Amino acid sequence: MHDADAEPNTAPAVSVIITSYDSGDFLARAVRSVLAQTVDDYEIIVIDDGSRVPQPEIAHLDPRIRFHAQRNRGVSVARNVGVSLARAELIAFLDHDDIWYPTKLERQLRQVTEFPDAAFWCTGFDWVRGDSITPSGMGELDYPAMLRGTTILPSTVMIRRSDYLAIGGHNPLLTHAEDGDLFLRLVMDGARPAVIPDSLVRYELHEANASSDYRSIADTAFDLLRRHGERATRRGDADVLRAVAAGRARARELYSYQAIDAARSAHGVDRLHHFGFALRTSPRVAVHALRKTFQTRLLRLLRRG
Repeated sequence: MHDADAEPNTAPAVSVIITSYDSGDFLARAVRSVLAQTVDDYEIIVIDDGSRVPQPEIAHLDPRIRFHAQRNRGVSVARNVGVSLARAELIAFLDHDDIWYPTKLERQLRQVTEFPDAAFWCTGFDWVRGDSITPSGMGELDYPAMLRGTTILPSTVMIRRSDYLAIGGHNPLLTHAEDGDLFLRLVMDGARPAVIPDSLVRYELHEANASSDYRSIADTAFDLLRRHGERATRRGDADVLRAVAAGRARARELYSYQAIDAARSAHGVDRLHHFGFALRTSPRVAVHALRKTFQTRLLRLLRRG
């Protein structure tokens, strides 16, 4: 096992921070996707955030891997600890259940050279559900676009360590939307990210990363938009206020759909609670779902008749 305090003399070009919590086989798969990169000037720092079965043996895969275990303190603190241990100025995040495609680092390092003043650098990614693969379709990004709800996958992001530390890193008080909060703080004063629209990361949708706690996530997201809206109001920024309104409308639809999904798999009073949340959050989505359910059941009755 490689100790996080045992550091080679020369700093690498990139420090790859992988946060892990009860990650099982996903962790080795994520690490191997880094080891398969077409460039090799990096270190990998695995932060184990209090797993019931930690995997220090992961460091045996390559001498560039360092393993650091801590008690469970949440992903925000884990990322902050990882950055504090990093020796490179460039930081790249990778969640334990995501995969980098082989040219990810090479192309992103080239992007850093081409756009050295970017707030951060990110890429497109593939949404993967079973055999279905959907590209994220990333375009140009700025502060209003991010407020409107453009999804930035943390595993696509590269950032300067100095910039990360200058804004205080991830907010340790946030357990949801912590990455969105960080990215917005990096761009809210006018800096822009640089984007490679091509999919260079694989994000697989599965039960382990599908949160059932959509209400807490929704509360955090709406609070985040509220704070940026208040800032825009103080500054008299009409464009940002419109972006906040659009982001709020998109979030209402998103979390209403998640509540409907939860209602479909729930029973009794729980089903009513989920549907009630959907109805309060986006009446249009809830009524549409109710109408669709009624039509489906009616068709079944007609077929039986």
